Amino acid sequence: MKAIIVTGASGFIGTCFQNLNRDSIVIPVDLLREDPECIDFKGKDTILHLAGLAHQKKSTPDEEFFRVNSTLALRVAELAKLAGVKHFIYLSSVKVFGEKSLPGQPFDEQSKCNPHDGYAKSKIDAEYRLSSMQDDNFTVAIVRSTMVYGPGVKANMLNMIKLVEKLFFLPFGNINNKRSMVFSGNLVALLNRIIESGAGGLYLAADPEPVSTEQIIRAIVEAAGKKRIILNLPGIVKRIMTATLPFISRRILGNFEVDAASTYQRLAFTPPYSFREGINEMYQWYRDEVHRAG
Repeated sequence: MKAIIVTGASGFIGTCFQNLNRDSIVIPVDLLREDPECIDFKGKDTILHLAGLAHQKKSTPDEEFFRVNSTLALRVAELAKLAGVKHFIYLSSVKVFGEKSLPGQPFDEQSKCNPHDGYAKSKIDAEYRLSSMQDDNFTVAIVRSTMVYGPGVKANMLNMIKLVEKLFFLPFGNINNKRSMVFSGNLVALLNRIIESGAGGLYLAADPEPVSTEQIIRAIVEAAGKKRIILNLPGIVKRIMTATLPFISRRILGNFEVDAASTYQRLAFTPPYSFREGINEMYQWYRDEVHRAG
């Protein structure tokens, strides 16, 4: 059984990884409280580096993204390599490709990167710096993940659940975009496959099929067992949103499609959960949380 150090273990993905690997040797590390120099790397097989600075509501200098997402990751990798750890896995983001995909042209491992903001630029910087460390004794795997949903989710997906809970009329009909996401259980299964096989290189984390915003809303409504009327979003509203609220419109109306077929083939991997199963588990978690809070 491999001994795995997980940085960022208390976060959304780190918590899911630990919950689904209770029979494994997982050593959680909180880099907010513990310096990399204090980590005991001796005798450990794998570093799963999930720690990072994600998008912030308030303005964050690019230098801070680079300090946390790139420089800190590199320091952890350097210390791990010196201690004899053989395998380093870095969770990156498909944001390194850009802000959107063109219709019918999903991103894959060969797609050109075009990062737009400090977050994405820091991620691609870390990828390059970490990959340059690979040699016969130190294997580096880069996993570019799409948006993750599942128990413990926050941000946009959690807001969608809350809208389904509160609104009888939901204006998300006729939104036929294509967005790739990955259920947290599928992401953890992919990470486990990479750990088990000791694989290196670049991989993409995404469910097999992209979904539209309307499909997401309908799946949440079905999981909740609610009676809701989904109204078509008028074209003029779409145009106004695109012109005045570009960030929000990209999330609701835009395409971001990723083809992970090559990743599945190279790892002989099949995602264990369907989109519906993932949505159902996510909603069940939300309902349980509401009951506990009430």
